[in-house]
Amino acid sequence: MTLFAKTLVQVASLLSVSCLLAPPAVAHVADSGWRYPPYCCSEMDCYEIAREEIEPVGGGWRIRATGEYWSRNRTNVSPDGRYHRCSVSGLRKGRTICLWVPAEG
Repeated sequence: MTLFAKTLVQVASLLSVSCLLAPPAVAHVADSGWRYPPYCCSEMDCYEIAREEIEPVGGGWRIRATGEYWSRNRTNVSPDGRYHRCSVSGLRKGRTICLWVPAEG
């Protein structure tokens, strides 16, 4: 076997072992277990936020980190009763893509 062929076999072996050792892909889910919709998060851009990170303003919410305004008709009802936000690249100061708030009682 040539040196090139031996190298290819070694590389192939290493790749197959690394695939076996790699952790399985984890679905992008909230801590409480519901799955963020793919159109909001690109499987990585959503996270739970504290109530203090948004404030009610005239029929909607202002996101304190960015100053953005989200009207109630654009805001999603949170399935777990917590506050969640998806932002560009998952950055706290990134533009908001989706916002969830608990249902009003």
